[in-house]
Amino acid sequence: GRIISLTLESLVASERHKQEIQALPENEARNSPFTTINLPCLTKVSLRWLSPSLLLPIVQSLNVSTLESLTIAHQISAEDPGEAGDPFASFVATMIASTHRVTVDLRSATVTLRSRSDATCQYTVELQGEYSVIIPWLRFRLFSQITEEYSTELQISSYGLGDNPSQGVLDDLMRFPKVESVALEGSVESWRWIWLLSLPDAVQPGSGYYERRPATWLWPSLRQLTFHGDYVNEFTILSVLLARYGPPSKGRPTAKNGALPHRLAMLEA
Repeated sequence: GRIISLTLESLVASERHKQEIQALPENEARNSPFTTINLPCLTKVSLRWLSPSLLLPIVQSLNVSTLESLTIAHQISAEDPGEAGDPFASFVATMIASTHRVTVDLRSATVTLRSRSDATCQYTVELQGEYSVIIPWLRFRLFSQITEEYSTELQISSYGLGDNPSQGVLDDLMRFPKVESVALEGSVESWRWIWLLSLPDAVQPGSGYYERRPATWLWPSLRQLTFHGDYVNEFTILSVLLARYGPPSKGRPTAKNGALPHRLAMLEA
């Protein structure tokens, strides 16, 4: 017979995870030879808080095309090994690429990645750790590995980001790729992001290589925007829509590269 369902959970993996990474020399932490596990026939998988020495061999053995449901809970820490070749990030990138869409839920202390409700494989990846670590991990290690077409939905609230998120976290969120849908909750985050959406030069060039790039609109691929009308008045909404999607007017600033954002397909307030 074949194993088609697997559920594993550890209640102490988070601390063990840190100890394992800290115990490895830097070169071994980046290219550690984990035990090989062969489970290509699994269709239902739940892996929660496992240490990397167990988690990584399992996910690397999975056949994404046969999966029907996948749940992973994983601790992301500053000591995690890997850069562009992070094997866990590579697996999650493959999952996203196979379903062509990912929801990034930033409404709680943990960051959750989910598939669409109509996706062939229903996946949920819960990432625990500091936002200042997880958000750059998503941008530089996860999204950078996806070469197929996909789209991103962001769900943002003050409860998740906190009362005073660091500028680094905000800058990385502003540079998330393929953002086509955004849902905002709470007064602070609704005002923050709606105001930024009205600025043609909201995303400023960074240092080094990125310094040569022009300033751009925030999330130019955005097609759906949802927020609570109780937090943003009608005048502000109309002003933002006119600034982002209205005809150019004298004295109105424009993006230096001349690129215009996609038109909205849905606005829900």
